[in-house]
Amino acid sequence: MPTYVLRNEETGDEFEQTCSYETLQKILEAEPSLKHLLKAPNMVTDTKSVMTRAGSEWQDHLKRIKKNSGRGNTIKV
Repeated sequence: MPTYVLRNEETGDEFEQTCSYETLQKILEAEPSLKHLLKAPNMVTDTKSVMTRAGSEWQDHLKRIKKNSGRGNTIKV
């Protein structure tokens, strides 16, 4: 179901409503103080982890740190 952004013109409060378009129209008819705001939807544009973006050189650096840190280290690479 789509999410719509509504604003109460009397109070200035904005909120999101998840419903069908038909239900949205009924809500707007029942409450004349509510206005439907047109906003761009939120997008997920990057799903890479920090370690993936860092590259293999960072992994090599962490391995060198672990190797040189001594026997009792708890570094996880």
